[in-house]
Amino acid sequence: QERSTTIISEILDSRTKSLISVAQVSDYVMSNEIVACAMAMVAEDRSINTVLTELLSASGSEIQVISCLQYCEPGERLDFWTIMARARKRSEIAIGYKPATVLAASNSADDWEAVINPRNKSRIRTWRRGDTIVVLTTSA
Repeated sequence: QERSTTIISEILDSRTKSLISVAQVSDYVMSNEIVACAMAMVAEDRSINTVLTELLSASGSEIQVISCLQYCEPGERLDFWTIMARARKRSEIAIGYKPATVLAASNSADDWEAVINPRNKSRIRTWRRGDTIVVLTTSA
Protein backbone atom coordinates (compact mmCIF):
# COMPACT_ATOMS: atom_id res chain seq x y z
CA GLN A 1 0.00 0.00 0.00
CA GLU A 2 1.46 3.32 -1.10
CA ARG A 3 1.65 6.11 1.47
CA SER A 4 1.50 9.75 0.50
CA THR A 5 3.65 12.38 2.11
CA THR A 6 2.43 15.89 2.77
CA ILE A 7 5.05 18.61 2.72
CA ILE A 8 4.31 21.67 4.81
CA SER A 9 6.33 24.76 3.96
CA GLU A 10 7.26 27.47 6.42
CA ILE A 11 6.89 30.94 4.94
CA LEU A 12 8.92 33.61 6.73
CA ASP A 13 8.41 36.47 4.28
CA SER A 14 4.80 37.41 3.49
CA ARG A 15 5.89 38.41 -0.04
CA THR A 16 6.62 34.72 -0.68
CA LYS A 17 2.97 33.85 -0.05
CA SER A 18 2.07 34.64 -3.67
CA LEU A 19 4.49 31.92 -4.84
CA ILE A 20 2.55 29.26 -2.95
CA SER A 21 -0.13 28.94 -5.64
CA VAL A 22 2.48 28.79 -8.42
CA ALA A 23 4.41 26.04 -6.62
CA GLN A 24 1.14 24.17 -5.96
CA VAL A 25 1.94 23.84 -2.26
CA SER A 26 -1.23 22.91 -0.42
CA ASP A 27 -0.07 23.33 3.16
CA TYR A 28 2.04 26.09 4.63
CA VAL A 29 2.66 27.92 7.88
CA MET A 30 3.37 31.63 8.09
CA SER A 31 5.29 31.48 11.37
CA ASN A 32 6.04 35.22 11.53
CA GLU A 33 2.33 35.95 11.13
CA ILE A 34 1.49 33.56 13.97
CA VAL A 35 4.06 35.24 16.22
CA ALA A 36 2.75 38.69 15.27
CA CYS A 37 -0.84 37.67 16.09
CA ALA A 38 0.24 36.23 19.45
CA MET A 39 2.13 39.43 20.29
CA ALA A 40 -0.90 41.53 19.35
CA MET A 41 -3.14 39.44 21.62
CA VAL A 42 -0.72 39.86 24.53
CA ALA A 43 -0.43 43.60 23.88
CA GLU A 44 -4.23 43.86 23.96
CA ASP A 45 -4.62 41.79 27.14
CA ARG A 46 -1.54 40.79 29.15
CA SER A 47 -3.38 37.95 30.92
CA ILE A 48 -3.60 36.09 27.58
CA ASN A 49 0.16 35.49 27.84
CA THR A 50 -0.46 32.82 30.50
CA VAL A 51 -2.95 31.05 28.24
CA LEU A 52 -0.66 31.19 25.19
CA THR A 53 2.31 29.96 27.21
CA GLU A 54 0.28 27.00 28.44
CA LEU A 55 -1.03 26.13 24.98
CA LEU A 56 2.13 26.70 22.96
CA SER A 57 4.91 25.43 25.22
CA ALA A 58 6.28 21.93 24.76
CA SER A 59 5.44 21.04 28.37
CA GLY A 60 1.99 22.65 28.48
CA SER A 61 -1.45 21.41 27.59
CA GLU A 62 -2.41 19.75 24.34
CA ILE A 63 -5.57 19.26 22.33
CA GLN A 64 -6.68 15.66 21.83
CA VAL A 65 -9.60 14.06 20.03
CA ILE A 66 -10.95 11.19 22.15
CA SER A 67 -13.77 8.70 21.61
CA CYS A 68 -17.02 9.79 23.25
CA LEU A 69 -17.14 6.32 24.82
CA GLN A 70 -14.69 7.64 27.43
CA TYR A 71 -17.46 9.99 28.61
CA CYS A 72 -20.76 8.22 27.87
CA GLU A 73 -22.43 5.03 26.68
CA PRO A 74 -23.43 4.57 23.02
CA GLY A 75 -26.99 5.84 22.57
CA GLU A 76 -26.89 7.91 25.76
CA ARG A 77 -28.75 11.23 25.45
CA LEU A 78 -26.77 14.04 27.09
CA ASP A 79 -26.12 17.73 26.71
CA PHE A 80 -22.61 19.11 26.28
CA TRP A 81 -22.60 20.46 29.85
CA THR A 82 -22.69 16.86 31.09
CA ILE A 83 -19.88 15.84 28.74
CA MET A 84 -17.85 18.79 30.06
CA ALA A 85 -18.47 17.72 33.67
CA ARG A 86 -17.41 14.14 32.91
CA ALA A 87 -14.27 15.37 31.14
CA ARG A 88 -13.46 17.55 34.14
CA LYS A 89 -13.50 14.44 36.37
CA ARG A 90 -10.71 13.11 34.12
CA SER A 91 -8.74 16.39 34.54
CA GLU A 92 -9.61 17.40 30.98
CA ILE A 93 -11.51 20.34 29.51
CA ALA A 94 -14.01 19.40 26.80
CA ILE A 95 -14.00 22.16 24.18
CA GLY A 96 -15.98 20.55 21.38
CA TYR A 97 -17.07 17.41 19.56
CA LYS A 98 -17.24 15.79 16.14
CA PRO A 99 -20.11 13.49 15.17
CA ALA A 100 -19.07 10.21 13.52
CA THR A 101 -21.41 10.46 10.55
CA VAL A 102 -23.72 12.84 8.80
CA LEU A 103 -27.30 12.57 10.02
CA ALA A 104 -29.29 12.74 6.77
CA ALA A 105 -32.50 13.87 8.46
CA SER A 106 -30.84 16.83 10.18
CA ASN A 107 -30.47 20.35 8.86
CA SER A 108 -28.24 21.39 11.78
CA ALA A 109 -24.52 21.86 11.06
CA ASP A 110 -23.96 20.66 14.64
CA ASP A 111 -24.95 17.18 13.48
CA TRP A 112 -22.26 16.78 10.82
CA GLU A 113 -19.22 18.96 11.37
CA ALA A 114 -16.76 19.53 14.18
CA VAL A 115 -18.20 21.89 16.77
CA ILE A 116 -15.80 23.87 18.94
CA ASN A 117 -17.38 25.72 21.88
CA PRO A 118 -20.97 24.68 21.07
CA ARG A 119 -23.37 27.63 21.22
CA ASN A 120 -26.18 25.62 22.75
CA LYS A 121 -24.47 23.47 25.34
CA SER A 122 -27.89 22.53 26.78
CA ARG A 123 -29.01 20.85 23.53
CA ILE A 124 -29.58 17.16 24.16
CA ARG A 125 -28.01 14.88 21.55
CA THR A 126 -27.65 11.15 21.22
CA TRP A 127 -23.99 10.15 21.46
CA ARG A 128 -23.03 7.38 19.05
CA ARG A 129 -20.08 5.05 18.67
CA GLY A 130 -17.53 6.94 16.56
CA ASP A 131 -18.45 10.39 17.90
CA THR A 132 -15.41 12.12 19.34
CA ILE A 133 -14.83 14.75 22.01
CA VAL A 134 -12.19 17.46 21.58
CA VAL A 135 -10.43 18.05 24.89
CA LEU A 136 -7.67 20.16 26.33
CA THR A 137 -5.47 18.00 28.52
CA THR A 138 -1.99 18.01 30.04
CA SER A 139 0.86 16.37 28.20
CA ALA A 140 1.60 12.82 29.22
